Amino acid sequence: MHSGSILSDALAAAQWTIETADLQQQIDQAVLLYQSALEQLNSYIGQLDPAVSNSQVVQQFKEVLTRAETLKRLRTDDPAAAEYFHSKTRARVLAEKAVAADLQCQVAQALKLYFQLLEVLNKCHQLETEPEVKAAIMARFQVRCSAYNL
Repeated sequence: MHSGSILSDALAAAQWTIETADLQQQIDQAVLLYQSALEQLNSYIGQLDPAVSNSQVVQQFKEVLTRAETLKRLRTDDPAAAEYFHSKTRARVLAEKAVAADLQCQVAQALKLYFQLLEVLNKCHQLETEPEVKAAIMARFQVRCSAYNL
């Protein structure tokens, strides 16, 4: 096995860990998986040729780091907000998987995924009514607006 396939295997393992974390229902387990994915991505990035642009992997590292840090901060400050933000991530991943299964005519799998998506979206809707979650959404919105000078 040459180093290219070892690197691609390492990236595939990191991708699998991220996807597993995204779909994890328990926030503590999701945080542990995100941390594991960060370690895998860091190791992968360390093995890359510095002369080659790897901005996509670096960007993915930053996104996973943001997810992990957000969940770690919110799970201590506000578990409902942590659950809400993680559920939104789960909903996005489930939607992508459901559409992919649908396009491949995997009807049973697509229906299962759409049903899971509906459950997660209903949970998000219920959480959105809690004052702590509303406040966390507004705070996140204000940070994004200030970043764009809106």
